[in-house]
Amino acid sequence: MLEYHEHDAQDVIELIVNGRVERAQYEAIRGKTERFIARRGRARLLEVVEDIGPVDPAVLWEDTAFAFRHWDDFSRIAVVTKEKWLSAVLAALQAIFAGDVKAFTLDQCEEAWNWLTEHAVDKDGEPVCHKKRAT
Repeated sequence: MLEYHEHDAQDVIELIVNGRVERAQYEAIRGKTERFIARRGRARLLEVVEDIGPVDPAVLWEDTAFAFRHWDDFSRIAVVTKEKWLSAVLAALQAIFAGDVKAFTLDQCEEAWNWLTEHAVDKDGEPVCHKKRAT
């Protein structure tokens, strides 16, 4: 399942991955993401990976193509996850990505948000992932 949230004041797109990722879900969210980028210019991405389930191979291919098309459209990417292997992937990505990329653990969602938005004009927002854990 994929969840999508926009935080316009902070230029942040928040994606929450929890379990199986279907192609239709991905395509709907990809469209929203592209519209957000077209409207805002650049974006910051908070990706929360709670659990990775099966992913349609077509999604992996489409997501790779999306990443190359929008390589310069993200100034910061924060990935919140329990998956250790993603930290290694992010370290490699940071070496070639023009923006900043940083990994956080699931209990560091608020810290990820603060890092992601530290240069945003309005810091009054709060990530959905933090609200979920606070309740």
